[in-house]
Amino acid sequence: MEMRDGFLYYKNRLAIPTKKLQRNLIFEYHDVPGAGHLAIEKTYLRLIEDFYWPNMFSSVAAYVPRCDAYLRNKQANQKPFGLLQPLHVPARPYDSVSMDFVCALPRIYFQGRTATAAEDFHLCRQALLEEMKERLERANEEAKRKADQKRREATFVPGDWALVHQKFFESERLPFERKAKLSHIWYGPFKIDKKVGEVSYELMFPAGVRKYPVVHVSYMKAYPVSLEDPPPRVLLPRFEKAEWEVDRVVDMRGKGRTLEYCVVWKGLKQLGTEATWEPPENPKNAKDAIKAFRELRRLR
Repeated sequence: MEMRDGFLYYKNRLAIPTKKLQRNLIFEYHDVPGAGHLAIEKTYLRLIEDFYWPNMFSSVAAYVPRCDAYLRNKQANQKPFGLLQPLHVPARPYDSVSMDFVCALPRIYFQGRTATAAEDFHLCRQALLEEMKERLERANEEAKRKADQKRREATFVPGDWALVHQKFFESERLPFERKAKLSHIWYGPFKIDKKVGEVSYELMFPAGVRKYPVVHVSYMKAYPVSLEDPPPRVLLPRFEKAEWEVDRVVDMRGKGRTLEYCVVWKGLKQLGTEATWEPPENPKNAKDAIKAFRELRRLR
């Protein structure tokens, strides 16, 4: 270690003393647009060219997997969450009731007697029920064994945050200007409220989301949130029908097929933006706002 102009150097690399400065440097070398969101090792190799602090690789390895862009856009490379939960096998008659239409019943042989299935079913009902129960239990066990080979157990806890896969919002459409290939893979994050059943959780969706908030774990991905960090920015897909109330229209651009209005939405500021550019057909309930804007524009 040596001092130069009031700064501490280690092998010609500037020593970084505080956790805050270390975190800011990792951000600059990983998150900013020019950095390219490189992987752990490449980010580390760029940093050690100019800087030094103890356990640098561990710091980078802890930071990169928590990167917001990384979490929202990286496909899962592990088995999906959610072990198979087979249907319950009825333990006794009328424990589970269903109905089907059956015709041309075959003749059966039971204890040396011949009877039609419809007439003397009471003679062999219990034996048939036991056999059916055993077969169903074996089928359930085999189905679970095979399915669980491609799945893993969930590890979510109420109070944690989780991202939700775009497939959960498959009924929603993308923004007008965005192509599906460029859309986010994961939306949220949302805070987990409580566990529902064995493989589902109820999430705390913000106002305006029409989806029922109970989500299967196969659609969920952990989003680590530190107590030192500000509340995470919630990213939502665009709804097919307007879910936010129009406040006003403030601008327009283009004409004909390219015509768009700059729409300010009530309550959207909490999600990081207030206004979006929309074609006339998107804000379906904004006719009065558009009319007022065009009238004001004409008067000007």
